Amino acid sequence: MKNWMIFLCGLLSGVILTILVAFILYASQDNNDTITSEIGKEEQQMDNNGVKMFEEPGDIMDVKSLKVFQVLANKGALAMGKSKGSNMYLGMTYLLINNEGKSYYDEEIINVPKGKVIRQMGIYHYPTRDGFEKTVPIVEIVDK
Repeated sequence: MKNWMIFLCGLLSGVILTILVAFILYASQDNNDTITSEIGKEEQQMDNNGVKMFEEPGDIMDVKSLKVFQVLANKGALAMGKSKGSNMYLGMTYLLINNEGKSYYDEEIINVPKGKVIRQMGIYHYPTRDGFEKTVPIVEIVDK
């Protein structure tokens, strides 16, 4: 008789624990939907191409040259940065915008001329070929 009582208590505690875990998961999913809707509002400020331009120019990037690895239609090019003191293009990825009508090509090296800097003008959000979401700064070469 005692074994049945232990079995019944174990069964009831298992059912109660399962219901409690389901409730917690449901509550956290509802919270995630709220967070997702807040993120959705921010993404609405981006245009359909994942571009969000700042109202005023942003930070100056510590980059002396860029190497293009992918040309984008009507937007410019994705490029890897080469920091000062480095010999390799392993830095951050940037979207270099094309405001002067220049055509970029793959593997092109773009050096920052004297008296000019690379300044962030916005952010670009896009999916990679591997299916990852990536956000990179949009930059432009401007006067100091």
